[in-house]
Amino acid sequence: MRFFTHYHVSTPASQRAIGGLGNAASVVNSLLFDHTGEFGYYGAFGIGDNGPFTLPTAASLTPAQVTELKSVSVAIGGGYQDPHHWYHVSEVALLTSVGVPVFPDFVDSGHDWYSWRINVKDFRTRVAFFPPPAG
Repeated sequence: MRFFTHYHVSTPASQRAIGGLGNAASVVNSLLFDHTGEFGYYGAFGIGDNGPFTLPTAASLTPAQVTELKSVSVAIGGGYQDPHHWYHVSEVALLTSVGVPVFPDFVDSGHDWYSWRINVKDFRTRVAFFPPPAG
C-alpha cells in the first residue's frame, strides 16, 4: 500500500517518520503493525484504547511482522497519570517481548499537551532519523 503517490516525499522508508498524539497515535499504531515498511520511525504518544486500533498479542504477530518491526525505530510515551498509561505500558511490553527495541518516554503528567510536547521533542531529537537501536 503506497500512501505517498500524491505527495512529494522521499521514497525510502528510512527517510520518513510519523508520530501521533492521542487518537492519532492509534493511527500510528495501525501503520506500525499493519504497514510497518512505510516509515522508518514511529512515535505514538498518549495512545487511547478507544481508537480504531486494537493492540495485537505477541502470539498474533507473525515472524515476518516481528522481523519487519525490528527494522524500524519505535517510541511510545505519554504521562504516568494518563488514564490510558496501562495501554502504553502494554505496548512497550508487547514489543520488547518479541525483541523489538522501543524508546519508552514517560513523564510526570497526564493525557495532555505538557507530556506530548516533551514526547515529540524527545522523538525528534533521540529517535527519528537516528540509527535504530541494536535489537
